[in-house]
Amino acid sequence: MPPITLMTHNFDSWRVWFIAKLQTERLANYLDWDGAHNFDSWRVWFFAKLQTERLANYLDWDGAAAQGANGFEYNELDNLRALGILTESLSESQYQYVDGALLIKTAMDNLTAIHEPIGDADRVSLLEEYHTLSWDWKNVPLEEFLGAFRDLMRRLDRAALNELPSFRVKKLLTLMPKEMRMVSHMIVDSNAEFHTVPITATKLITEYEYLQKEGILK
Repeated sequence: MPPITLMTHNFDSWRVWFIAKLQTERLANYLDWDGAHNFDSWRVWFFAKLQTERLANYLDWDGAAAQGANGFEYNELDNLRALGILTESLSESQYQYVDGALLIKTAMDNLTAIHEPIGDADRVSLLEEYHTLSWDWKNVPLEEFLGAFRDLMRRLDRAALNELPSFRVKKLLTLMPKEMRMVSHMIVDSNAEFHTVPITATKLITEYEYLQKEGILK
């Protein structure tokens, strides 16, 4: 592609070309690299940090009601604590994306919009990641893999590449080693209402811990 002047009407087509070019040169990963850490790994750390501080519910809080459906009650000081944790974890170059955000959800939405853009090339990349997903169970703990799986599902949903929960359950089960087939049979033989990723993940963790304890899965 010859040099062009980027404008609103041609940015998307240029972006598709540029990402494809970087993929060809095996340089696409640098699009996510900010010199310290990438957004995905930071997001996993930040969510875990908020869970530790019992602030994770604020990621879904849009300020529309005083109390959420799960009984969660908004507290301004806790919201500010969460914003403080977020701000302290960012380099100054990222402040522009969260400046003026009064809710942690707004700040996260702003960062996600910047670091997880959704275009045609992004959807293709997500689908490729989904279809080539695998679990190196000898080196990666199950809970770590499940965290990565859930995050990929989140990104697929955000890109409107969602599918039935039962399909995702089947995808997850196909990635398990043969030693864990009992869970597959339990899920398949259960009622459709139990064919969800959270329920499947819970059963997988239970079986995984048992197999490790018995020395069957090492």
